Amino acid sequence: MVWQAYGLAMIAVFPLGITLLYCRLLWVDRRKIQLPIEEREKDLELMAEAFLFEPYKPEFWYFEVVETIRRLCLTGVLSAVAPGSFSQLSIGLLMSIFFTTVFCKLEPYHEPRDNKIAILSSWQLVLVFLCSYFMKSASLLTNSVDDSADFEFMGYLLIFSFIAIIILFVIYAIEQKDDFSEDAEEMAERILAEQSKSTMNMSLASLGS
Repeated sequence: MVWQAYGLAMIAVFPLGITLLYCRLLWVDRRKIQLPIEEREKDLELMAEAFLFEPYKPEFWYFEVVETIRRLCLTGVLSAVAPGSFSQLSIGLLMSIFFTTVFCKLEPYHEPRDNKIAILSSWQLVLVFLCSYFMKSASLLTNSVDDSADFEFMGYLLIFSFIAIIILFVIYAIEQKDDFSEDAEEMAERILAEQSKSTMNMSLASLGS
């Protein structure tokens, strides 16, 4: 009983609490986040929480909350629905199709390559649920999983899709390496310039007094 109460408390503190915290932080600064990227990067206080919005286009300032809800639905919520049942597979399939549609329709990420990876990963998840549904249905009908060529084909298909996503991710990561280096240098120069300006203003203020 004590551990059940502790578990319920942690559900409130972590999944719900983190999601609500993200909502509040993004809502308070939503107008600043929607400014052009070059302009909002000059706000050092805003950039302290850049991990919540930087990957996304300014108009999708809220999308980290959507992504957090997606992860919670496909992990915590789905795990609570009759594990291994058709109900769990059906709900997981519907969830994955819904979020795949969202990614395809909005393309919320600033970088086109990030949108491609997100969309392909979502379709891969749809494929996993479809294959799981098919395999579970076929196993109930035939009662012969080991001798079925269809099951073997499904396994190879899933393995191929996972490997393809990993290869694509590595290629994009190599391409982005130079971009990250340039962005880091620009950010460092901007921070140094702001610090120098602040130091100069403080010095002038102290001389004036």
